[in-house]
Amino acid sequence: LLIGFFHKKEDVSQSAKKVFIINRFGDTALLAGIIFFAYFSITYMNQQPNEFLAFSDLDYFHNQLQSLTYPNVYNLVLSLFLIGAFVKSAQFPFQQWLIDAMKAPTPVSALIHSATMVCAGIFLIIRIYPLLSDELLKIILSIGLITAVLCAFIAISQNNIKKMLAYST
Repeated sequence: LLIGFFHKKEDVSQSAKKVFIINRFGDTALLAGIIFFAYFSITYMNQQPNEFLAFSDLDYFHNQLQSLTYPNVYNLVLSLFLIGAFVKSAQFPFQQWLIDAMKAPTPVSALIHSATMVCAGIFLIIRIYPLLSDELLKIILSIGLITAVLCAFIAISQNNIKKMLAYST
């Protein structure tokens, strides 16, 4: 709603819808990852439903969960977390929502850009880092490099300061 503040402009209204839809996709992936992760931890590890996120012995939890499930299923569940994080942090191929969010008034775009959305995605990646396999870490590295290089080149060609800032993030 804040992005669509100038709703009388057609491009701002379309941008607000686009930001909403892309972020709901990331939210759905993140929620599915949480549900599957909770299911596997409760079913295969005989944990109580209220303590599956209490990582008192994280290495044991990680090794048990990866050995009791198929490694591909385990990586798929963690990939859902990463999709949610990539959307929130505006990583490739989901970076377009942040550029569209810059059509909001400056205080709103600054809030979205610096405080809430982008930082939340990076924090999520840092939070699940101990659970990630080497393959997923290589995917994170690749997507991060693609995002940084691609958006840096696009930012150079911009003449709007808000778009330049969005691409450079």
